[in-house]
Amino acid sequence: MALPARGALLDVHAAGTWTARPELRRTGAQGHPADAVPAGAPPRIAEAYPLGALLIASQSKRVWSYRDFSRTVMSAMIAGQPMVTGPLYARINDAPDGLADNEGSLTLCLETAE
Repeated sequence: MALPARGALLDVHAAGTWTARPELRRTGAQGHPADAVPAGAPPRIAEAYPLGALLIASQSKRVWSYRDFSRTVMSAMIAGQPMVTGPLYARINDAPDGLADNEGSLTLCLETAE
């Protein structure tokens, strides 16, 4: 998905559930609680964020969790400053080769004004 070169990103929200590992209960965009992750789980793409968290990356390679991205959007909107433009990339926070056992889906919605 791509943000417009002009205009503002007004809101972002995610709906649905998924899991990064079939033995874990499904979770939303926030990811699995740390105490639910089995010991010895493979490294995640972004270790700073929970397993199963929705990650959003910009073309500049900056990576946010859904929660942090949402806060950034709202802060930028309140301050009247433009948000990132161009392509955005979204994925589950899991091991690089760990997607085969994932279950469920999330829908990410971005509201823009041009």
